[in-house]
Amino acid sequence: MEKFVKVLLDTAPVSDAEANDAFGLLVPIVEIDPASADAGEAARNLIGRCLLKDDHHLAYLLDWWYVATTGEPTANGGAHLLPQSLDESVRVPMEATMQLGVEMPAAEWLDKRRQFEQRLRDLDNVLNLEHHGPVKLLGERPAWAWFRDRLTGAADAMRANRRADFARPEIEGLQENDFKKQLRNNGVDKGSRREKEMLSRFRETLDFITKTLDLQVVVEPWKHREVPELLTELPAGFADSVGPLSSALLRPVLSATAAPSVNRADLGRQLEAAARSSDEPGRYRLARIALRWCEETGQQVEALSKLMERHQSLLNALKAVEHTPGLDTDEVHLYAAEDDIDGAEAALQRIRDQMETQGRRQLNRSQFEGLRHKLEEAGLGDDDDWQGRLSEIKTRLDTEDPHEMSRQMGTAQRQLDEELDAELSERLEVLGAQYDTLRSLGALDTLLFDFKRQIEEIKSSPGGRGANELRLALEAEASQLRTERRKEVVEHLASIERILTTESEDFSEADRGFFANRHSEIDSLLDDAEMSDFELMAARSRAKSLLQRVDDQRIYRWKIRDGETCLVEHIVSYCTRVLDFQDEDIKRLHAALKTKPFVILAGLTGSGKSSLTRLYAEAVGAQAGNGQFRRIAVRPDWIDQSEVLGFVNPMSQRFVPGWLAETVRSCELNAERLHFVLLDEMNLAPVEQYLAELLSAMEEARSGSLEVRLPLYAPGENPINADEWPPVLSYPDNLLIVGTVNVDETTRPLSERVIDRANVLQLSVEVSERHHRTETRPATPWLVTTAEWRAVRRESPSNEHHQFLVDIADILRQANIGVGLRAHVELERFVANAVGVLDPVAALDWGIVQRIIPKIRGFKGPLSAALEDLLDEFNKVGAVESAAIIGRWLDERVSDDEYLDGTDPRLTLART
Repeated sequence: MEKFVKVLLDTAPVSDAEANDAFGLLVPIVEIDPASADAGEAARNLIGRCLLKDDHHLAYLLDWWYVATTGEPTANGGAHLLPQSLDESVRVPMEATMQLGVEMPAAEWLDKRRQFEQRLRDLDNVLNLEHHGPVKLLGERPAWAWFRDRLTGAADAMRANRRADFARPEIEGLQENDFKKQLRNNGVDKGSRREKEMLSRFRETLDFITKTLDLQVVVEPWKHREVPELLTELPAGFADSVGPLSSALLRPVLSATAAPSVNRADLGRQLEAAARSSDEPGRYRLARIALRWCEETGQQVEALSKLMERHQSLLNALKAVEHTPGLDTDEVHLYAAEDDIDGAEAALQRIRDQMETQGRRQLNRSQFEGLRHKLEEAGLGDDDDWQGRLSEIKTRLDTEDPHEMSRQMGTAQRQLDEELDAELSERLEVLGAQYDTLRSLGALDTLLFDFKRQIEEIKSSPGGRGANELRLALEAEASQLRTERRKEVVEHLASIERILTTESEDFSEADRGFFANRHSEIDSLLDDAEMSDFELMAARSRAKSLLQRVDDQRIYRWKIRDGETCLVEHIVSYCTRVLDFQDEDIKRLHAALKTKPFVILAGLTGSGKSSLTRLYAEAVGAQAGNGQFRRIAVRPDWIDQSEVLGFVNPMSQRFVPGWLAETVRSCELNAERLHFVLLDEMNLAPVEQYLAELLSAMEEARSGSLEVRLPLYAPGENPINADEWPPVLSYPDNLLIVGTVNVDETTRPLSERVIDRANVLQLSVEVSERHHRTETRPATPWLVTTAEWRAVRRESPSNEHHQFLVDIADILRQANIGVGLRAHVELERFVANAVGVLDPVAALDWGIVQRIIPKIRGFKGPLSAALEDLLDEFNKVGAVESAAIIGRWLDERVSDDEYLDGTDPRLTLART
C-alpha cells in the first residue's frame, strides 16, 4: 500500500490496478461513515479520474457504489450510464438502485428495508407469548392477550404495507403499570418472579414494535418502488472482469450470505504501511480520511494517531469559533485542504489572537466609557486637558496594543482620583516616621500603645539606648503589615473579578467599564515597586470601597424577612412600567404561581398574556439572557412527548433532549434560581398528550413525594450518550410553567384533566390612562432564590370557606358538573397563598373564577337552574367577578341553545 497516498495526491488518470488497490482501503472507510467529507472527497476524486470504457467495468461500478453509499452526485457519470456489456443479473439491480428515489443514500435505505422485512417475518413470533418462553400461570395468557390486542392494529397495518403511525399514540401510551395491573387482576402476584419475567417480555415486545414502526416510516412500503432483488452470488467470471473489489462494491445489492466481511485488523495494518511510506502532507491527508473509521471501529494506526489528534483538535477549535461574527476560517480550511497541518494550526492561532484582541478592545471601550462617565460625575466634562486626553485615547482604542491602552486608561483613572482626593497629598507630606507608618498601615491600638511606650522610654534613656532594636522591630512589623494589606487588596480584587464575571448580566456596560477602570487603577498601584505605605492603604481602602460598591449594585436579593408585600409591590411596579396591566391580574398570577407551579393565562388576543409572563419572570430575576426564562411556541403537530422530553434517535442511537429535559437540566445546574417556561398558545396541540409526564410529575410532587422522576426513555434503550442523559431526571421544584391559550378555529379546547390541574386566569383587556406615561427610570429586577420562594409559599389550604365550596360543588353536581377534591383543595390553597396579596373576599372570588368557572361547560338550557343558584351564592359572599360572569350567561340575550364555555377568553369582557 505504499503507493496509496501517492495515487491520492496525484491528478493523473487512475488505472484499474491502482483503483483496486486504493479502494481496497477506501470502500470500508467510506462505508463506516458515508457523510465523512474527507473520505468521501478522496473517493470522489479518485473515481473522477477513473476513465469510463465499455470493456472495463470497474470505473462504472466504483461510481455506482459511491452514489449508492453516500447519496452524493455521480463522480464520473458511470452510475447512471451502466454499459450493456455488464452482466444483466448485476446491471438490473444496479440500475434499480439508482432509480429508488429515496431521500437517504440508497445503500442505507436498502439496509433498513432488509431490517424491516426481517422484523415483519419475526412479528408473529414476537406477539406470540410462547415465543418468549413457557407459560407457567393461567393468568399470563389473558394479560398478554390484553397487551397483544393493543398492538394488533399496528401489526396488521404493517403486514398489509399500510401506514401504522396511527397506532403510535396508543402504543406509546402503554404503561408498564397498566400491564402490572392486568397481571395482578389475573392472579400473578406482585413482585413475583413470574411478574418480572412477564414485564421483561412486555418491554422487549413494546421496544420491538416501536423500532419496527420507526423503520416503516423510513422505508415507506406503501410507496411503489422498483426495489432490486438481492443477489445471493455473483455471476461466474464477473470478478475477473471487474477485479477483486467486485463483491465489496456490490455490497448494497448483495444478500447477507454473499456480502464480503471486512478484516478491520488487516485494513489497519494497510493504513499503517501506507502512512509509514508517505511524507508528512500525505500522512495528514490519510489521517483525515481514516479519522472517522478509526473512531468507529476502535482500530489504532500508530503512524497516524498524533496527526488524527491534531486534526480533531483543529476541528473542535473551528467548531467553537465558526459562528463568531467577523472571523474568517477559510484560511484554516485552505491549509487543511492543502495537507498542511502546521499551516492550518498557525492560521487557527492567528484567529485566536484576533479573538483575544477583539475581546480586549471591547473591554477597553467599556473602560473608556467608565472613564468618561467618571469625568462627568466629577464635573470635569468641559475640562480641556481631560477632554484632549479622552479624544487621544479614543482615536487609539482600535489601533494600538489593547493591553497598553488598558494600562494607560488605568493610569488616567488613578491620576483623576488623585486630583479628586485632596487629602492624598497632605497625608503623603506628614507620613514618614515609622510610628506613623504603622498607624497608617492600620496596626492594632494595643501594638501602637506598646511601641509608643517604648519610644517614650528610649527618649528618657541615656543615649537613646534600644533605639536600633526598636527600629528593627518597627520595620519588621511594618513589613508584615504591608504583606497582610497587600493580600487583602488582592483578595478584594479577586472577589470583584469573580462577581463581575459570574454576574455580569446584573450590571450595565457603563458600570462594568467603571469597575474595570477602578480595578485597573488599583492593579497599577500594586504593580508600582516604589508604592508608598499611604498608597498601599489607599489601594486597600479603594479596593474595599469598590467591592462594597460592586456588592451594592448587584441585583437586589429579596429575603423573606423583607416581607412579601414589598416583593408584590416590586413585581407590580416592574410589570406595569411599560404595559398597562391591571394590578389585580399581576397579584393573581403571583398567588397562583405560589399555589401551584402551573398556571394558564387566557384572554383575548393582545391582552398581553405572553408579555405579562415574561415581565413577571424578569421581575424575580429570570431572564432569557441568564438562561432562566424560556419561551416555547407550541406546534399543532405535538401529538406525543418527543418534543417535550426528547427521544432516542434510531439512526444515531443518541438521545435527543426535548425542551423540558433541557430546562430540567438547567434547573439542576442552577438549583438556587427560579426557572420559567412560557408555553405560548399551548392549546394548539392536545396538552394532556404532550405534557402527560409533566402533569403527572406535578401532581406527584404536590402530593408530597420526595423523589419525583421524569422518564426520558425506556431504560432498555441504552443510547450511546446515556452517561450524559440518564433514563430519568429528578423533577425540580424551582420550575414554574405558564401557558397561554387563545380560542379560535386553530386551537383545541382545554380538557378536564388539564383544567383540573391548573389555575386558569382570564386577563383583563381594560385600558387605563397609565399607558400614556413615559417611564425613564430603568427597571431593576430582584433576585428571588428558590429557598426564599419555598419559604413564601403556603402549602396548607385555608378552611375558611370550606362549607361554601361544598355547597357550590353540590349545586354543580345537580347539573352533572363535577368539582373534585383536587379543585376544592387547590382553591383553598390559592386563598391561603393570597393572604397579604389580595383582599380576602377578592381572593375567594378570583379562586372561583380560576377554579370553578372553567369547569362550567354545556348548553345554557340545562344549566340555567344551577347558574341561578350559583348567582345567589356568589352575591351572598360578595364574589362580584364570579357573579358578573354568571350574570352574563343568564342574560336573556343568551339563548338556551348557546354553548357556555368557562375557559372562553371573552369572559374577560364581563369583568367588573
